[in-house]
Amino acid sequence: MSKTSYAQERDEPPPSHMIGQRFVYATGLRYTELQYLRMNDIHQEPDGHVQIDIAGSGEIPTRQVPVLAGFEQEVLALAENPHVFGNFQIFPTHWGMQSQRRAYARRLY
Repeated sequence: MSKTSYAQERDEPPPSHMIGQRFVYATGLRYTELQYLRMNDIHQEPDGHVQIDIAGSGEIPTRQVPVLAGFEQEVLALAENPHVFGNFQIFPTHWGMQSQRRAYARRLY
C-alpha cells in the first residue's frame, strides 16, 4: 500500500485549512512554477474560468493552466493575498505535491 492517504487515493481535495495543498490540487503547478508565480499571472476569463499564465524560459512558450472547476474563487482569493506568493512554507514539500498534481490531472481530463 502506498504512503498516500485514503483521501488522496480517491482524488478528494485536501481539507480547507491546507491552503498550499488545495492550491496545488486546484492548479497542478510544479514546485518551480510556484516559485516564480506572481499575482498578475492569475486571471479570470470573460466566461468565468480562471487561468494561470506560466511563463516559459528560453524557447519554451508561455502556457495557460486552467484552474479546476469549483476552485476558481478560492484561487482568486489567494491571488489577492500578498502574503501567499513568496511564502513557500504554505506549500507541500516536493514529495507531497505529486499526489496533488496527479489528482489535478485526473480531475481535469
